[in-house]
Amino acid sequence: MWAVAYVVWLGRHGESGTGAVVETYVWEPTGTRFIGREDQEFAGFSLEGNWLSSGPDPVALLAHGRLSGSNGLGGWKAVVYVCQRTGVRAIWQSPTLAGLTAVARDELITLRYGHPCEGAASSACAWTYEVYAFEPWPFESPKVSLISRTTR
Repeated sequence: MWAVAYVVWLGRHGESGTGAVVETYVWEPTGTRFIGREDQEFAGFSLEGNWLSSGPDPVALLAHGRLSGSNGLGGWKAVVYVCQRTGVRAIWQSPTLAGLTAVARDELITLRYGHPCEGAASSACAWTYEVYAFEPWPFESPKVSLISRTTR
């Protein structure tokens, strides 16, 4: 099983200006078979990704990106997609956050996001750091759980 993630430019900035797509495929003796596609949860955002688990089943991806056309610290979002033999689905997502940095590795997710200073959209007066655990088992109900949160 494998997953493919890509962005489609729809010709404008904002939530309807780009489409982020995650597709899942499986290799069978007769050839490659398309399993499913998710393209609703991340519309309008750029796309960066980190693998949380790479199979053989499930495959999980942390997608994160900036809202197209946003200014200053911008509007950012993170989404965890799980790709299984039954399809692709988003199992967790952050709200839209300012200046988000997201990293995933070995079933851990770290987020850092800003709290803009009053009157200065491009500067953060404080930063929040969050760590989450991705729990892929059982296959039917993987989840993301907050481990810690600190604001400085």
